[in-house]
Amino acid sequence: MPVLALMGELDPGTPADRGQSTFFARYPRAKVQMLPSVGHYPMLEKPQQLAQALVAYFSA
Repeated sequence: MPVLALMGELDPGTPADRGQSTFFARYPRAKVQMLPSVGHYPMLEKPQQLAQALVAYFSA
């Protein structure tokens, strides 16, 4: 199953190291992409950046 985990670099609730280890433990073939300068709500904080990451993933 394809899995994309988009994580905000500045997310205080899910630090990058913990988030990545959690996703890779459950989905070893998951793609984890860090969104720079984004916190917990990328859809509100940087919607264009989120959309670009989703389009790139689903276009591949």
